[in-house]
Amino acid sequence: MHRITLSIILLFSATAVDAASYQKTDGTIVDPIQSVEGGDLPYSGNNLEPDTDLIWEDLSNAVLNHADLSGASMGVADLSYSEMESANLKNANLGGATLYNANLSNADLTGAYLHNADLEGANLGNAVLNQAVLEGARLEDADLNHAKLEDAIFTGAISPPRTSSQLALTPLEETIIGGAQLDEANFVGADLSGAVFDHENDAYDATGWETATWTGASFHYLNPALFPTGMIH
Repeated sequence: MHRITLSIILLFSATAVDAASYQKTDGTIVDPIQSVEGGDLPYSGNNLEPDTDLIWEDLSNAVLNHADLSGASMGVADLSYSEMESANLKNANLGGATLYNANLSNADLTGAYLHNADLEGANLGNAVLNQAVLEGARLEDADLNHAKLEDAIFTGAISPPRTSSQLALTPLEETIIGGAQLDEANFVGADLSGAVFDHENDAYDATGWETATWTGASFHYLNPALFPTGMIH
């Protein structure tokens, strides 16, 4: 009986030790990390805090709202279906990370490295992506409503959202959207002032050009007949 009791105590002690925590932007600690599916997240790696090493870690379904992961190394990590609303991801390395259907609304990704990241279906509404690198990123069905994208680099990004008319409720001044696939995109009412669509872009069947604001924008290689008023070419 004593051995059984001792085994149970040791089992719970090991579980408590293995459970990881995360630091919020206000400095408080959430311990243990919760899962969007309910209960504790089955993750026992490094605690989540600024500048931590999370390369290759599986953090899918993690609840990380308001997490402070500034400067963290999360290359090739799995963050699919995670909840990261209002998280601080400034200068984080998310190269090759999987953020499929992740909630990053209101998150600060200023200067974040998202090269080849999978952001398909991700919610980036109101997120700050200024100076972020999204070269080769997958953006099918991503929600970028009201996102801030000043100086962001999209070279080779795949399929921006079909609601890209709402990409630029703040102007995309100096934003480079090079090589992006924009077929069937809807630009109705978009403010794309100063945006640079550099290199060859696929914009077949795109709509709403005539209602968008293109002051000072440039779209190289596009059929000149499609150039809206105010666009540089």
